[in-house]
Amino acid sequence: MPLDPKQIGKRVRSERRRLAMSQNTLAKLIGTTQGHVSDWERGTHMMSLETAASVCDTLAVSLDHVVFGK
Repeated sequence: MPLDPKQIGKRVRSERRRLAMSQNTLAKLIGTTQGHVSDWERGTHMMSLETAASVCDTLAVSLDHVVFGK
C-alpha cells in the first residue's frame, strides 16, 4: 500500500488541532521548524520515520493512525 502524504498530513493536522496546539508549538516540541510542520500537513513533503515517531509521541497517537488511518 503506497503512503499518501496528503492523508498523513491531514491526520497530523487533525490530531494537532485536537490538542489545540499550534504548528509552532509542535515544531518546538519535536525540534524542527513551523515550516516543516506546514509542509507535512499540506502533504508537500514527507517526514522521516524518526520524525513521524516523535510527532506521534508528542500528539499521543499511534504511528498506525497517522500513517494508515487505523
